[in-house]
Amino acid sequence: MPKRARSSTSTTSFQSSGGELVRSEADGAASILRPTVLGWLSIALGATAIATPSATARLIGAPLSKTTRIILRGVGAREVGVGVGLLSGKKSSAGMTWLRVIGDAMDLSLLVGAMAARRSRRQRLLGAVGTIAAIGLVDLAAAIMQTREERASLA
Repeated sequence: MPKRARSSTSTTSFQSSGGELVRSEADGAASILRPTVLGWLSIALGATAIATPSATARLIGAPLSKTTRIILRGVGAREVGVGVGLLSGKKSSAGMTWLRVIGDAMDLSLLVGAMAARRSRRQRLLGAVGTIAAIGLVDLAAAIMQTREERASLA
């Protein structure tokens, strides 16, 4: 049974052996920035890219090719690896979240590069760019927040 803990920031958290599940009483948006949420998101996105690279390519508007499928599987493997790292319960989750930010930048560069392909569907690619940019901003906010929390705990 998870243990309930109360902190001074009016956040109720539940501790379990698999990490921290957070429910914010003051601001629900803060809970999406937690390593557990980001970890499961990474694993879900990564597993999808690994298992269904052709469907993923069609969804985002990338041209269907062997190279695209290989790249998507590589991106998926990176996402799963980062997700596992975030869920591992290690003390430093900020470093893993910064890896998500770096991965978002890599993904954006791949999407922009895919726009140059003749068989790409640019409208879908633009939608994917917008989605990844938004996710990147969430990841950046989470990385900054987690870095500050880790630094504060060391002081």
